[in-house]
Parts: sequence; structure tokens; C-alpha cells
Amino acid sequence: MYGTLRLLIVIPIALILFACGGGDSEPLLKVDPPAPTVNRQLSGTVAVGAPVAATLTIIDREGNTLVVDSDAEGRYSVNLEAHPGPYLIRIEPKDSSLPVMYSYASGAGVANATPFTTLALVLAYQSSLTAAFSDWKIQADNWQRADLEQALATINANFDSELQTIAAVDPLRFDFFTTEFVADSRGIDAFLDEFTPEVDPDTATFMAIRDSSGTVRAFDNNINTAGYYIGAGFVPADTALWELTWTMNTNGQGAPVTLPVLLPNDEIPWRREQFDELYWNQLSQLGSSIVTDCSDDPRVDCSIAVMVSRLDSNYDIVGNGEVGTLITGSVGYNWRITGWMESSGTRQIIDQSFNWAFSWRWERKS
Repeated sequence: MYGTLRLLIVIPIALILFACGGGDSEPLLKVDPPAPTVNRQLSGTVAVGAPVAATLTIIDREGNTLVVDSDAEGRYSVNLEAHPGPYLIRIEPKDSSLPVMYSYASGAGVANATPFTTLALVLAYQSSLTAAFSDWKIQADNWQRADLEQALATINANFDSELQTIAAVDPLRFDFFTTEFVADSRGIDAFLDEFTPEVDPDTATFMAIRDSSGTVRAFDNNINTAGYYIGAGFVPADTALWELTWTMNTNGQGAPVTLPVLLPNDEIPWRREQFDELYWNQLSQLGSSIVTDCSDDPRVDCSIAVMVSRLDSNYDIVGNGEVGTLITGSVGYNWRITGWMESSGTRQIIDQSFNWAFSWRWERKS
């Protein structure tokens, strides 16, 4: 089913490239694209137990960066605009005695930064986070959300009872990255007060986890993680009949299609991050613009720029996995096509918009 979604998302890309031809020359006429029309916020808390005032540098999958500061309470918020995910985030505390930390986000939403987010990234990807940050445009394609969720499941399984008793969260689903919290020594922040991972992000070395008394806490890298569904809106049933309805439209034209299918757990995007990863992986093939020409046809000359002017996505769950539960979402983007085309001595100026949207919903039937 993910294969079906991947194909539906990428279809407009092929249509635009087919319509405009190929080539590498710069356009003679270039119109700046309009500013993005969506507000895609990324926010979170930076804490080591105590809140951390820090500078966060967020790098998108094209290698461009956004910089934002967290405040005295460790909170930050930034508009991602049309910067494509996933994002690797480097956190440099204002207090130089505190360690540099790292975080990660598949899309807009919440991305906390704590010693445990750094630990999870080291366990998941077994590579220098410093090097990955410097080479993120290349490395982004190699990092899969599933690996990060497995690392989080390993951490949660090792601290199952403490996450329940100290943090008051469900260790089967709790996500250190995406679960909102306040650095006030309660809940998950109380857990951060009690346990501190020792991690070297430069060398991807995990040394130990110590409790507040300085004692090393045993950690099993091979602990059983069966039944852990990190970030899930609900713990899915082993088997269930889900009905899929999807609609793809261009410039507002399209009709829904319903497909009753029996799908296993790993085929249902019951985490927003799963869908965001799929969405951005496909959209990233475009970059911020495509420049084409018609040099392969001696009868036609042109120079056309195809630019993304809007990117957004939506995801929602209604229900707790029981019959009738709905998982819905949508993606959409706009293109601005500008430039010129000349045929038989007649030049035509091009300035057109192209709107594409895809929405879907899964409903559990039995």
C-alpha cells in the first residue's frame, strides 16, 4: 500500500517533466515564485532536566539551514515554510558546560532536544552526528524513521517501569522527540532529572547512562521490544480489515476511489512521521525548482522554470484502534511554471499555476 501511495504522490512530477522536456540551461526569462502560503511550525523543548537556552540550527534535506534560539524555559518555535524534511537539528547550549545535543524531525510538528534524543540518534544510525549534519543533503536519504523508532523502543523497554512511574507516560508509545513537555521537573522532565546518557555525538559513542546519584544504569541493547509502537496514536491490532478511500485531484478536479483491503500493521501509517517521511522523500526529487529547455527539438526553443510555491500536509486519527477508527491525511502543493516557448518564430510567454492534492482515509471495518 505504501507503494501505491508513493506512485500517486510522484505522478505529478512525471507529468510536469514530460510536458516541459529536459535540459540544464538557465532560463532567459525567470519570474520569482510567490512566497509560500502555508505556515509549517516546528517547536519543542530543549532540556537536560533543567531547561536549556540554546541556539538550534535546523538543516533541511537540501542542505539549507534555519536558526532559532530556545528561551529561558527551553522552548522554541520556527516556521519551516517550504523547507523540505527530514531535518537534522544541532543544539548548542548557551552554557558551554552543557553538551551539544541533536534532534530530528520528519516534518512540521514537535521536535524536542534532550540527551535522550541524542542517544536515540546514535543508537539508530551508528554514525557521527557531527559528520551527518555537515553532509545532510547526502545523508538524509540514508536515515529511515523506522530505525529511529526501533532505537526509541530499545530505550523505552530498558526504562519501562521508570517511564510509567516517574514520567507517567505509556512506554509502549512514548516518543522522546514528538511528545510535548514542559521543563518543570514533572513528568518526562522529572525522568530527565533522574537519568543522564553519556554520549559523544562526534564519534557516535554511547558510554553509559547514570542516575542522579552517579551510578551507572544497566542498559541492554538487545532487549525485547515486541509490542512497542513508538509515536503511534494507538496500539494496532495484529490483523484488521481497513477500507481505504483516496482522492487525487489536479486544479480541483478528481473523484474518490474506495478499496476494501486487509492490511497488516506495518502497512497502515498509524504514525504521522511515517507519512511525512514518505511525502518528503518523494517531493525531494524536485528540489526548489526545475529548469528545462527544448534543445532536443530543433523546431521548438524554450526556457521554462518550474517552481514549488506551496507545500503542506495534514494527518489525523479519530479513535483508539477499535472498529470505526479513522486515519486521515492529505498532501498538496502548487507549482508556478514561468518562462517562454518559441515555435515557428512565434514566442509565447508562460506564467501558469498548477495545483495538486491527494487525500486519503483508512477506516477500520472489523
